[in-house]
Amino acid sequence: MAQTTTSYNACDVHILLDNAAGTPVDISGSSNALSATWTNSTATISTFGASGWTKSNSGCQKGGTITLTVLGSTAATEAFSSLTEWFFDYGTTARTLTWYEPDKNVGAHKFTGEVRLTSLASDRPSDASDPVTTVAELVTDGVWDWNTAAT
Repeated sequence: MAQTTTSYNACDVHILLDNAAGTPVDISGSSNALSATWTNSTATISTFGASGWTKSNSGCQKGGTITLTVLGSTAATEAFSSLTEWFFDYGTTARTLTWYEPDKNVGAHKFTGEVRLTSLASDRPSDASDPVTTVAELVTDGVWDWNTAAT
């Protein structure tokens, strides 16, 4: 097989997160990492006489966890404030998260679905010159969609 010529990096990933009013807000400029782990449920089957090997059944459920790292900032419309407000004031609600990779151009991968915020974590050492970062752990809530961006 020939080496790919279509690989890409994450420099221009475009991230949108609903605000409290349900309006998608671009948080790309105050976010610096996104990680998604997708899971299929499976079952392991073991029978007598299986020679020590197990078998797996295909799953009927899917889910995911998404980790979003954002920069500390004071702007109310940027990621840190949006996530902190969500956690403290609207913690029981799901919100729509959408991201495009490698960018938001036609033909990019588009991931979108509902998520719930499970935790926020950040270190604030007094001797660090680096910007404060906060890590948001999100869990998928319902069906997610992956398709090619048309617009």
